[in-house]
Amino acid sequence: MEKVIFESDALAGWCGGSWDPQPPESVQGINHDTRNCDEGNLYVALRGDRFDGHDFIADAEVRGACGAVVSESWRREGVTFPVLRVTETAVALRDLAAGYRRQVDPDI
Repeated sequence: MEKVIFESDALAGWCGGSWDPQPPESVQGINHDTRNCDEGNLYVALRGDRFDGHDFIADAEVRGACGAVVSESWRREGVTFPVLRVTETAVALRDLAAGYRRQVDPDI
């Protein structure tokens, strides 16, 4: 399977986010689970009833993620890689998936 490379500006446009401080050079996938996060992936920090993915952003960076999708209110502490700030991370993940589908098959 061919590896997908995402354009950082396209990702921000798809989900209405903004890069802080600047986008990564390349994004080679999107993942919401640090246990399966590959090098070059963009980590999406989801919130659930019993967890907050924002608590694992540093883990994603250590595992080689190129950045993270975070809520606008998240405070950067000890994380050095780029973050894509959005209003709601779960909505952003859905919007990223929809943007990718449109890119792959514009007729949908």
